[in-house]
Amino acid sequence: MWTSIRGAQWLLAMQFVRLPENVADRLRRRVFQSLRGERAKTAG
Repeated sequence: MWTSIRGAQWLLAMQFVRLPENVADRLRRRVFQSLRGERAKTAG
């Protein structure tokens, strides 16, 4: 995993090994949904 913060914009990349693709996709969706929720909370 790597992250890069640029002011109000950030980048995040994740790669899961030894997980079926459908499980990895579901996990990615949950992570990004949580990140969007956290960002919405801090935005007001």
